Amino acid sequence: NHPNITAMYDFGVLASGQPYIVMDLITGKALADILQQRGQLTVNQTLMLMHQVCQALAEAHGRGVIHRDIKPENIVIDE
Repeated sequence: NHPNITAMYDFGVLASGQPYIVMDLITGKALADILQQRGQLTVNQTLMLMHQVCQALAEAHGRGVIHRDIKPENIVIDE
């Protein structure tokens, strides 16, 4: 329960072998899409964003959760 983390309710593997995750539907744009459109963020935008990402990761790690796939495609920004 953190403002920078999407709630996850369930996960598993279907009988077909396909993994799944059930989480809140989030709105916004992936950082990858924003970078593709703008080319780059300002220093201040980057610092604010990374501060929030680090806070979210610290919360997750404090609860024993390791994301293992932090990348611009998995960071969603509510513009």
